[in-house]
Amino acid sequence: LSEMSLGDQKPSQLFAEMRRVAQGSMNEELLLELWAARLPAGVQQIVVANRNGTSEKLAVADAVLEAHRWRPAAAVTEVLTAAPSSIDASTSLGPGQGELLRQS
Repeated sequence: LSEMSLGDQKPSQLFAEMRRVAQGSMNEELLLELWAARLPAGVQQIVVANRNGTSEKLAVADAVLEAHRWRPAAAVTEVLTAAPSSIDASTSLGPGQGELLRQS
């Protein structure tokens, strides 16, 4: 049981596999604790706060993790642009070309 991880499966699938491996050697409360410890922190907090039975905890964990996996990531990218007046055309252009830019 100690080597089992969530991976790409649903939390309920992990619990079913842990239950199968345990083969009744531990009570369900301990099994739930071991299972919850393998969940992402946000999901774990919600499951632990849920006072309902095992099947409800499994359903909540599945739903929360599914929503979390499909939540779009917010990305902010700063784009810096230089004003044409701040570019020294004479250093990046060949002889005579810089002069043409300055005339326009």
